[in-house]
Order: sequence, then C-alpha cells, then structure tokens
Amino acid sequence: MMRNRSFVSLLAVGVLAVGIAGCSGGDEEDKKPDAGISLPPDAAKGAPDAKPTFTIDAAPQRGTVKDLDFSAAGKCNTSNDCANPTSDCVSLTSTKICIAKCAKTSECATDLFCVPAGITNGSIANHCWVSICGQDRSNGVTGGACKIGADRSLPAADQKEGICDPIDDDHIGLCWEVGAVAIGAACDPPLTGGARKCNAQGFCFAPGEATEGTCIQRCDPKKVLSGEATGCPEGTGCVDVSSMELEYDSDESKWLTNKLTLGLCDTGKACSTVAATSGCPDGTACGPTNPLRETGWCDKDATGGQKALDATCTAQTGETPPPAAERCVAGVYCAKSGPAVATTCQTPCDLDAQTNPCTTGTCKKIFWNAGSDAQSADDDEYTIGWGTCQP
Repeated sequence: MMRNRSFVSLLAVGVLAVGIAGCSGGDEEDKKPDAGISLPPDAAKGAPDAKPTFTIDAAPQRGTVKDLDFSAAGKCNTSNDCANPTSDCVSLTSTKICIAKCAKTSECATDLFCVPAGITNGSIANHCWVSICGQDRSNGVTGGACKIGADRSLPAADQKEGICDPIDDDHIGLCWEVGAVAIGAACDPPLTGGARKCNAQGFCFAPGEATEGTCIQRCDPKKVLSGEATGCPEGTGCVDVSSMELEYDSDESKWLTNKLTLGLCDTGKACSTVAATSGCPDGTACGPTNPLRETGWCDKDATGGQKALDATCTAQTGETPPPAAERCVAGVYCAKSGPAVATTCQTPCDLDAQTNPCTTGTCKKIFWNAGSDAQSADDDEYTIGWGTCQP
C-alpha cells in the first residue's frame, strides 16, 4: 500500500513530500521603487541652467532565509526574505520556504533538479527541487540506486544518478546525487550545495550539523545476524545505525512507524544483543545501536560497569559513557520502559521470539527516544525488534 506522507513529518528525517499549495507572487517585492527626483536647493525655479539631481532609492534588502530550510528559522513571508536573489518564497502544505528558480537542471545545486513545467503540482515548476525515490514512487528501491528527477518525469537525458536513502523502508526515500569521492575522503552532505559527493558505496557522514563529512562504506545491517556478507571490507564490521520516525496519519487517524535502515562499516565487530554468547572480543560486550533490530556492536564501554541487574543506572546520552560506577555490568542494558520511568539495568531479549525468552518477567519494548513533539508522548519511540525482560 502506498503511504502518503505529510510534508513536515517527512522532512524531520530529511524528506521533502509532494504536497505543494502554491507559489507566492514575488514580482512586486522584487521591483525597485521609482527613482526620486529633486532640485538643488539653491536653484531658482525655472532657472535655465538648473540641473536636476536623481536619487535612486535603495533596493529592498534581501533576507537571510536559506533555500530549502525547514527549520523555524527557514520560514519566509515574501521572496525578499530569501537570501538567494534568484529564489521564490513558496507556499507548501503547512509552511512557506525559499526555493531557487531555474530553467534547467544545470542551474540547480547538487542533489536537486529543475522541475519541468506542466507537472501536476505546478507551483514548483521551474524551481530546484529534491527527488523522491523508492518503491512507492517507481524510482528505484530504498537503500539502492535511483534517478534524480525520475519521479517528476524529467527527460531521461537530464536525470542524474543517485542513491535512495530510506524515509520508510521499502516505501519511499530521498534520492541523493552520487559522485566519485572515494571511501575515507572528505565529502559534502546532502543539500549543502557542495559538489564532493560520495560514490555509490559511500555515505557522507557528518556529525551534528557539520557542513563537511567523510565518506563511509555502506553495508547491509539486515544480514548481520544471518551471517551473510554485509558488504564491509575484511577486518571491519557493519554497524547498524538504523532509526525510526513516528508520523501521525490524519486520514487513518493513527500513528505510523517509519523505519530507516542504514548500516556503516567500521573497524570492529557486530553482534547480537540477545544471543546467549555475543562472540565479542575480550574486554568488550555487545551494546545496542538501534531500535529496529537486535543487532549491536562489540564495545568496551558496554562492559566494565559495576551496576548489577535491576539496579538504577545512568544511560549514555552522548559520546562519553558514564563512569563505571554508574554503568551496568556486561550482559545487561541500562534502559527504561517509559520517558518518566527511572533507568535500571535490564536483560535484553528478543521481542520476536516464539516463546518467552526471559527467565523472570516478560520481554517488553523499551523507551528509545523522545519524539519531536515535546508536549505529547504519542510520538515517543520504542524498540521494535528487541526489548528487555521486565516485570
């Protein structure tokens, strides 16, 4: 079933949906005011040699709103709010943003294409836009190759090679431009305008909001537990950094869970958080890395803790782990069943097991991350493929 995605919810994970309401009339605010004419103060009216002086009012100052910026700071009211003088302030489903005008794709920044005239959503015709991909758009498959512009019937000769990063596995994603930058080299993340694009095997990893990243080898985390080849070079493992996003479907009056699968190769070893034996090297233990499946990573910070099972603990929230005195011993995980519940050391378990895998208690999902709506818990994220043994 094809799923419709609201524009803002898709953008929260990097996706631009297709619901366009219209384009603002930017012509009036872009016109320069008429020139003002004044005479020299000492010139007598009607004097034959009096020469008028011309004062041209300054053109309206351009704003600071960047193109395709969907943050709170990215909202525009008129085209003069746009930093790019060739951009229009365009009305979308629930906001207005700046979008660059174009006559052909070569005028657009990388990752974008020039939407041809005559499409259904005509308000973005002749503007630089992103390309939706995936099975629901008949433009490649999520996690695989795609064509930038194919979803808008751009002529085949004008389409660009891309890779479809999922917004919801097996449904839709964003088609990012593929380049020739090798694994390990510096790259420009999507929508930053830079031309340094990773090759088809690479993912431009840029922590936080960094404008420069490094091309990391992609891999298939779904094959970690089966023992199949994940695509990582010898001596490296596939880190499952998959994520999820909850979205409210107003048509069906229910929450949908979007799954975003992504694996990246790194020096080390992947593992199962719920297996009786993780197979991790000495000095490390298997720690969870994602909410979708029980794939984990052998990590020295997952061991060496002093908190026993059921004891309160401090969960790691950044790059630096808590002190050993606040971490759990190897084999248990610092987790909580809800956002307002204290974190305790709990035993990981397989939610998909046919029989209860817990010696005591029941295998239940755990709280993973707070949603984007701070006023509601409806979009809070909980694990899907694995959980912990709880009373």
